[in-house]
Amino acid sequence: MSISIIKSKPGCTIQDEGRFGFQALGINPTGVMDLHAMHIANALLGNALSEAVIEFIFPAPVFYFHRNTFISLSGADFGATINNTSIPVNRPIFIPAETTLHFTKKIRGNFAYLAVQSGFELQDWLGSYSTHKKVGAGGLHGDDLQKGDIIHFRNEQKNYVHEDVMVMPWQADVGDFYNSTIYCTSAPESIISDNESTHWWKDQYFTILPNSDRMGYRLSGGNFEKVDTAEITSSAVTRGTIQLPPNKIPIVLMADHQTTGGYARIANICASSFSSFAQQVFNSPFMMEMISIKEAEKKWIEQYYHLQILQQACTLRIKEQFHAY
Repeated sequence: MSISIIKSKPGCTIQDEGRFGFQALGINPTGVMDLHAMHIANALLGNALSEAVIEFIFPAPVFYFHRNTFISLSGADFGATINNTSIPVNRPIFIPAETTLHFTKKIRGNFAYLAVQSGFELQDWLGSYSTHKKVGAGGLHGDDLQKGDIIHFRNEQKNYVHEDVMVMPWQADVGDFYNSTIYCTSAPESIISDNESTHWWKDQYFTILPNSDRMGYRLSGGNFEKVDTAEITSSAVTRGTIQLPPNKIPIVLMADHQTTGGYARIANICASSFSSFAQQVFNSPFMMEMISIKEAEKKWIEQYYHLQILQQACTLRIKEQFHAY
């Protein structure tokens, strides 16, 4: 039982929550760009929230399913179709054997996620299945998925047999996980004081530049011309760190960020805004708002609470639908 890649596109990799505890050795975490989408896709199927998924961008790959399975799609909406029938995101879907999954157009978002019930059969590296392309480890073979690759499922779906695609009658309301404003907190060694930050951020529109990637998003916008960009002592960085290089173009570190950095730091994007930021359309304006650490923690806890409710609700619906669970 497996899934085959019959048309390959760059940017299609296997990812999970990331590989943590090794930055002191120079090994960056990697992991999904949109953690909420990964958790939602797994919750819909009754998987562990940390189960590895396939992350891809548009133009998207084409997948062929050799056996019956349940899948879910979350994150970006790329107009998915099975045998020319449209299927939705954020709902579990039964896929019969010998069917092909295509993606026809980019409707919204940057990163889409495909989860399968019970997960994929993979070999971990340093406790994670995430693909680390620079060292050629993790994922299927340490790189983008290629045409002809076959990924085996951990378990076969035997308790549900149907000849046609079926969309299950429950869905995830993702409104609590995404917002249009990106929230930030001051960096511990910020070169901008809290009073100054109001001037640099308030009522300012930003856009993500096209030369951005999984390592970092470059921003256009903000009044940083008079900010001192003298480099600091190189030290540990994390996802969401906003650096200001000498060219005054801010860089927000993303999932594949380096382990240390010496550029001046002006703020950190809050964890509650990571997914919203990752899915922002390039060259489309958005606003960033500075909040306190206490407010940032509150927003993250609220999202965690909504995720727990979603997971419990999906578990109940799955038990109702399949008495064998």
